[in-house]
Amino acid sequence: MKKIKKLLKFLHFFRKTCKNINDLQGEKIRVRYLHVKKKKDNALQKKNYDRLNQLEKGKSF
Repeated sequence: MKKIKKLLKFLHFFRKTCKNINDLQGEKIRVRYLHVKKKKDNALQKKNYDRLNQLEKGKSF
């Protein structure tokens, strides 16, 4: 019985931790997306089409 309780406790903790890690990864992706979007907007404003093409292809960040 004790082992089962320990296992359940561990699984609960593990699931919570995994969820937090996934949230962090999602946040990183979102921040990265916004960062690239800002760079694309700047390139458009300056009419720097070579830079815009680089960003579209994902070559340069």
